Amino acid sequence: YIIIHKCKHYKFFEKNNIAFKEEHTATITRLICGLLNNKGGRIYFGINDDKYVIGNYLSYKQRDDLRVGLINLTSNFYPECKSSKVSVHFIPIKNSNRKFLNDRYVTKMIVKQGDTDKLYSISQKEYISFKRLQGMVTPLRSEVIADEIYKRKNNPEKQIPENEFIDPEPDEIV
Repeated sequence: YIIIHKCKHYKFFEKNNIAFKEEHTATITRLICGLLNNKGGRIYFGINDDKYVIGNYLSYKQRDDLRVGLINLTSNFYPECKSSKVSVHFIPIKNSNRKFLNDRYVTKMIVKQGDTDKLYSISQKEYISFKRLQGMVTPLRSEVIADEIYKRKNNPEKQIPENEFIDPEPDEIV
């Protein structure tokens, strides 16, 4: 669970492998692609730009629909993104008195590193690719894409072990 505590919100920092979003937006597909093409990471929905935990009100059905919707964002990726590369978890929120807030959650999306010999694109029709660099999603230009594909095919990076993407339960951020 996450405890809402205003005075400690400064602890949250975006990095290459961690991103915070207040809501689930259309730009998430680019971020997922960027994480796959880098070293993977986590996206937390329900934490605003000031790094304050606000959560989202989500019923059981909404959580189920959201999980399926977020995972399906990769269905048009090329090359195909295995469903095991993306998982969605809901972290209940407690207030500063440590009482659960009904149906209020931070959504955590874990995106594992993609296959290191591949460069993922968000579209099968035209090659549009992104990489997460210096805490930002960076679109890759055509000449960079060609160089990156060549580099990955001839000298793939070391794959990050799967256990690096397993988080302890319960997930608590204070």
